[in-house]
Amino acid sequence: AGEQEERIAAALEFVGLQEKRTLHPFTLGKGERQKVAVASILAIAPPVICIDEPTTGLDWSGAQRMMELIGELHRKGHTIVMITHQMELVAGWAQRVLLLHHGRLLLDGSPAEVFQEADLLRRSAVMPAPLSRLVRRLADLDCPQTIHTTQQLSQAISSAIHG
Repeated sequence: AGEQEERIAAALEFVGLQEKRTLHPFTLGKGERQKVAVASILAIAPPVICIDEPTTGLDWSGAQRMMELIGELHRKGHTIVMITHQMELVAGWAQRVLLLHHGRLLLDGSPAEVFQEADLLRRSAVMPAPLSRLVRRLADLDCPQTIHTTQQLSQAISSAIHG
């Protein structure tokens, strides 16, 4: 029981809920309940964590905090499998993307590689991230088609302005 208690305490500290340890999860807000779910998985300490739509129901700041937690898990050595329809998350956080449609693997690559396949994404009912759609429309202005995050767009604009 000692090791299990230590893992639970460490998991609650990791997600920032150690002060709420004695509260019933139903008394917590949506974001805090999602953190409880993450903590419960962490207490088990699996090498691979599968997360389905991790930011559903969260406001922007809650979604950012959740993704930062997931990013920290990855940095600590966990393999993260994230299932999402939110391509903004994919563009900003994923290293590898698997595009599935009707149970078949259609694409396997980096976000930049996958987002280049706009026609296949559209046929699969996946909408590319808004920034990727904007950049595609800016193609006539010699804007690189490999831009999929705001940071990449900012760098491209800066390079265009400053040479």
